[in-house]
Amino acid sequence: MRVKTELIAWHGKEAIFSVDVQPNISGQPHRIATAGLDTNVRVWKLDNENKCFKFLSNLQRHDKAVNIVRFSSRGDLLASAGDDAVVIIWKLSEVEENIKFLDEVKNVETWAALKTLRGHLEDINDLRWSSDDSQLITGAVDRTAILWDVEKGTSLKVFSEAKHFVNGVTLDPLKHYAVTMSSDRAMRVYNLRKKKLFQTVTKMKPLDLNGTALKKSNGCDDNTAKETTTAEQGKTNKSEEKMMRMFHDETVVRRRLSFTHDGKVLVVPAGCVHFVDGDKKPTKTVNAVLLFSRHNFCKPFAYLPGLKDPPSLVAMCPVLFKNRKSKEENNLNLDYRYVFAVASTDDILLYDTETKKPFGFISNIHYSSITDLSWSYDASFLMVSSRDGFCSMIEFDENEIGVPYVAEKSPTKAEQATNQQDNDQQEETGAGSEERIGGEEDDERGGEENMDINNTIATEVSSESDEDEMMETDDIAPTSSAVQKDDNDAKEKKQYKKITAVPNPCLDATKAQEAVPLEGGSPAKVPRRITPIQVADNPTPAAASSSQLSNTPKKTPRRVNLITIAK
Repeated sequence: MRVKTELIAWHGKEAIFSVDVQPNISGQPHRIATAGLDTNVRVWKLDNENKCFKFLSNLQRHDKAVNIVRFSSRGDLLASAGDDAVVIIWKLSEVEENIKFLDEVKNVETWAALKTLRGHLEDINDLRWSSDDSQLITGAVDRTAILWDVEKGTSLKVFSEAKHFVNGVTLDPLKHYAVTMSSDRAMRVYNLRKKKLFQTVTKMKPLDLNGTALKKSNGCDDNTAKETTTAEQGKTNKSEEKMMRMFHDETVVRRRLSFTHDGKVLVVPAGCVHFVDGDKKPTKTVNAVLLFSRHNFCKPFAYLPGLKDPPSLVAMCPVLFKNRKSKEENNLNLDYRYVFAVASTDDILLYDTETKKPFGFISNIHYSSITDLSWSYDASFLMVSSRDGFCSMIEFDENEIGVPYVAEKSPTKAEQATNQQDNDQQEETGAGSEERIGGEEDDERGGEENMDINNTIATEVSSESDEDEMMETDDIAPTSSAVQKDDNDAKEKKQYKKITAVPNPCLDATKAQEAVPLEGGSPAKVPRRITPIQVADNPTPAAASSSQLSNTPKKTPRRVNLITIAK
């Protein structure tokens, strides 16, 4: 790890408030954008061969200081905002402009203002793109956070629940939540689908000296508890359950929080963890970074101490890394680990989710306070900006942070559908035509296969013992006698269906008798077939005598009608 501070006039002698590295775009240079007190946004190119920065373009549209600049997730757009309460979205243009930002330097490339978003009344402190670049959220001094529609250039929702300056905003990569942090020592979580406040997080229980939360007990043994009065117990429980603020006050100007790139964990700066002694008296307060699960924003599941000053900036590394240890030893029990940088006014710490201690520490690299952090797309360097007017680059050697993690390729929907069709065809081919008519026997005899599938699911999802799994499968598997009985019933039903499924209704008496099941059951209901069968028992119409024909003149047309109906 090496720290290199470029001695160039990034923004003259003015302070630099923000820096951001462009995501990788094939065929384009490695760009870095900076913004500062001089009201300008400047784009630079990193020369990988000489490891130096070259000027590309100067973007002039803001009237006041620019506090934040961010590339979009795809990297083709650039958003900037500042004290003029305006958000400008820039896009690289093919039209060349001969504009000089100094006496001799011209713009190498042109960035044109694509859209201008107006809605805030005062200074904008922070902004963040959505994962698909369709939305943008901003937080400002006017105590509001605005969710923008980038394509239409209009505001979707104004969140005005904050009671102080909104200093940090972020969007869930899964587009379910928006989170803001303000100087009123609160973190607010909003539901993006309903566009409403979901949760406000302000306090947490203090920890004892061992780092565990206090339990809801009166702190005394059984004998002492019997002697205390109800009022004293109420006071004791109230004091023990007292909640304490988990965020710092308005002295922390920046509170730039961030989700991990898969949205599972929310990393929040400006945290303070309170500790108490055995008498429940406050002993110390530790500056920390708080980690929240997306499934529970009520309280953090972990805190990371290590900074003497309150942390104010969090920058997530876009690359996932393999675990150095086994999966069970990982704090989050994941196949990979997140890496992120945390900065206070003077110090920078590098953390991962495998251990609680930082694996990197950088300090005293600037004369003034640190204002922003940004990782490169390949995690090869980390950019740092400062109020002293300079930017530093923290370089990492190959695999110094770790080996990048490559997720296993999951089958696509088309592949899953193809595999399912193949399985269905194999099942139909192996079952036979007669077994597929009934259908009940397949379901009964498939108990053993279903039992194997249930065993596999229980092994992957549940963490119970093997004995519990065997108990579950025993309940699922049918007994041998039950299977044999069901098989006999299925055979009877299939035999009945095979005989009665003949489409010709003109059956003779012999076939009509065969329609009865062999081992019991209800006989076939063929009331209309009996009449033509009984008439058909005569050898031939010509064999009857003339007297019989004269006595029964109505039988002949009745037979014709029945034969016609049978057709």
